[in-house]
Amino acid sequence: MLQWPVRSGESGAGNRVSTTTSTGQVHHDDDRLADYLGSNRPQSGRVWDYLLWCGKNCPADRDLVASLGRARTYFEKAARRNQTWLYQVTRWASQQWGVRQFVDLGAGVGGPVALHENIRRQVPSARVVYVESDLVACCSLEQDTRDVPGTAVIEADLTQPRTLLDHPVLRTVLDFDQPVAVLLSAVLHEVPDDRDPAGVLAAWRDAVVPGSLAAISHLTADDHPQVVQQAVEVYAEAGMDLHPRTRAEVASLAAEFGPVTAPEPLYPPLWKPERLVIAHSLVRPPSECLTWSVVVHRGPD
Repeated sequence: MLQWPVRSGESGAGNRVSTTTSTGQVHHDDDRLADYLGSNRPQSGRVWDYLLWCGKNCPADRDLVASLGRARTYFEKAARRNQTWLYQVTRWASQQWGVRQFVDLGAGVGGPVALHENIRRQVPSARVVYVESDLVACCSLEQDTRDVPGTAVIEADLTQPRTLLDHPVLRTVLDFDQPVAVLLSAVLHEVPDDRDPAGVLAAWRDAVVPGSLAAISHLTADDHPQVVQQAVEVYAEAGMDLHPRTRAEVASLAAEFGPVTAPEPLYPPLWKPERLVIAHSLVRPPSECLTWSVVVHRGPD
């Protein structure tokens, strides 16, 4: 067991971590974890955690956020708005659309409230699978889900959907004869075109039954190109890629899973399924919004 590293004078850390193997078994590999935590390599999920003012991050992650400069405020607000949108989407999916199964692709280290806890406030029997490629993020997620029936953590690459969809843990926890909510929250902008983000959505569309849905949020430079470009450069210096996409490009990706209904994609604060949403083009964009959000449903064959 290891502890999130904190510099002298820093606060907000101290969560102890363990991990799971791809088979879902608890795995304590202190040497490997120590290498990750002490590597001075930032990781996108932990950076997002710090932007949410949470404590599951490392000095390298905090250094990257500090390097964002003026863009930091934009990204902090974007992260919080995105998290609110994610909680809203999953609550709506379970309460109004009757979805009882969720797979969170590129889950990161988990938000201020664990996703399965938020969902189970509405549907205690909901099943949730977290998929994440970063070891330390998997450690955090495993800690959050330990001894919680109907949940699992899989260390896997979301850009290899065929391998993931055959994973025995995924197939054990989820019933693919019933609708599944596929969550891609602030993750596809880390996937370049040559790694086929559209193919990820198409593979999941083919795997799930009608009534399933995909919820996607995605970084964009549509309204704040200089701010986003600054972040792209900071991430690149740290060895990480960001691939912001336009509203049309996000809609095209979403369409690989199901039909996109106007006025989506929307800025997260405007996504209100319980009432008529005014088209984005008719309202002033919320200040400092950096992401598009869209929910698409898998239609009948």
